[in-house]
Amino acid sequence: MAQKFVFAWDDENHTCLRMELGMGWSWGEFIEAIDEAHAMVATKDHDVNLIMLWKASLPPGREAMPALQHAGGTQPPNLRHTVMVNKSTRFLDILIKNTDRREGWVGPKIVQNIDDARKYLGTLD
Repeated sequence: MAQKFVFAWDDENHTCLRMELGMGWSWGEFIEAIDEAHAMVATKDHDVNLIMLWKASLPPGREAMPALQHAGGTQPPNLRHTVMVNKSTRFLDILIKNTDRREGWVGPKIVQNIDDARKYLGTLD
C-alpha cells in the first residue's frame, strides 16, 4: 500500500523539500504531515522552498480551510516559497485563494507539474 505522505529533499543542497501527498489521507493527517515538513525545514540554517505534489483528490470535509490556515500560519522563518503541483481540480486553487484573502497572505504558486515547480523556483533567486 502506498504511503499517504512522502518527504524527500529535491536537491542535494537541501534547499527544496518535496512533500508528496498520496491517497487516503484526512485533513487531520495533513496537519500532522505539514508539521513534519515544517520540522524538517526548521533543521536547516538556510532558506528552504517547499514543493507539495498532490497526487490524489482532496479529501472531503469542512476541515480544509482550517488545515490550510494551519499550514500557512505555522511556517518556520526559513521557509521561503511554496509551490503546489495540482493538475486534478480547481478546488484547491479556490481554497488557497480564499485562505490567502482571509488571512492577508501571498499564497503559494500552483502549477501543473513538477518540472514547472522547479522552473518557477529557479526564477526566484
